[in-house]
Amino acid sequence: LLGFYDAPGNRPRQQPKGLPPRLTKELLIENVSQLWKEAETNRAQQCAQEAAQRRTGLPKCPFSWVSGLSQQQNNEKWVLEYFQSRASVWRGWQLEAEGGKTGFVPQKVTDEIVLDFELPQTIRTVTLFWMKSYGPKWQNSHVDVVVDGNAPRALVGYHAKNTSEMYTESVPVHIPANQPFRIQCKLVGGTTFKLMGMAVCS
Repeated sequence: LLGFYDAPGNRPRQQPKGLPPRLTKELLIENVSQLWKEAETNRAQQCAQEAAQRRTGLPKCPFSWVSGLSQQQNNEKWVLEYFQSRASVWRGWQLEAEGGKTGFVPQKVTDEIVLDFELPQTIRTVTLFWMKSYGPKWQNSHVDVVVDGNAPRALVGYHAKNTSEMYTESVPVHIPANQPFRIQCKLVGGTTFKLMGMAVCS
């Protein structure tokens, strides 16, 4: 690899830790060593941030719920209160457990949830969990999610498989501690959708 040896005849430099960069069409022999080193540096920084987070005593994900993970998190009263305690807009979405899969379901196009946050730690990712299903009921199912005013993320609720499965979408952000932000979910296509979880994490 370019830059891997100090000079002709010398011993090779120590191999960077961790996995090498992914093999893609854009990866060049001229930059693979540098990208590998950058990945190692970024991982070290992430580990340092996680260690600092643990020392503060603050949870990694100060707001999180994923359907089916625990008995408490399947308690519909608890889940509904947990979300509505953050809501400045709650229009049309209902908590349902059809098919044994608990989740929030809008009733018509334009139904919307807006959740407001102001957390004592830097937030770096917001992950959404939702169900994809099949059949006429789910055709054109489409929710737009906006995190902190960024461009909408389109979550599609239909797939061409005769199964109902959970999917995830992670939105990278950088929201400083104590800075207000919001998460908006709106049905913009189809007649139904099922939001099965959300995790706001540092």
